Amino acid sequence: LFNRMYLENYIDNNLYNGALKGVPCGLMMVDIDFFKLINDNYGHDIGDIAIKTISNTLIDVVDSSDVVIRFGGEEFIVIVVDCDEKRMIKVAEDIRIAFSQQKIQANSEEFSKTVSIGCSLFPNTNKGFWKYVKQSDITLYEAKQTGRNKVIKYVANAWNSKYSNCIFMDISMSSLANKVDPVAHIVKKLKITSLPCEVFKFEKLQAYTSHELSQQLKLNW
Repeated sequence: LFNRMYLENYIDNNLYNGALKGVPCGLMMVDIDFFKLINDNYGHDIGDIAIKTISNTLIDVVDSSDVVIRFGGEEFIVIVVDCDEKRMIKVAEDIRIAFSQQKIQANSEEFSKTVSIGCSLFPNTNKGFWKYVKQSDITLYEAKQTGRNKVIKYVANAWNSKYSNCIFMDISMSSLANKVDPVAHIVKKLKITSLPCEVFKFEKLQAYTSHELSQQLKLNW
């Protein structure tokens, strides 16, 4: 299982300039549904077991040439290389079904969890990797909002219309930790003209911002 530092190198050295240059890839954002409830109900040690379970599931399902990244918390990026739309959806559904069948042991009981997956096909013709990650993040959000435990594929015209008023955040959220007024910082950075507005998370804002900030920006987790 790889981390974000590996991902940055992989993008530059494999997708943009290496052997996979020009090879289309399926990009998936995979997130455990209601993960916080695992920590709340069973403790963080069982939450760690759930993370290991989804990690092993992802590795077992994808091919050895594909890449699994721990993107943050319970969220993962999966890169399915040399991929068309049909294969991308199949792999995503295989992941969803396989994880739902796993049993997570919690002391004297066991339980199962589900995942939501957003995916987008990355043509890999003129870079732009992070644009397609954002597309997958949009569809992951939609999967969460419409019942969870599902795979949703990004469709350009449909999503552009539906989320035309949304702002997509790609600044480093860790920079907010030292800001006296993080709201003003975000407003200035994203050139927001009015509040409240709808902002999709692209990093883990929970670690750096207050509940009040969340309410002011109407953040959707």
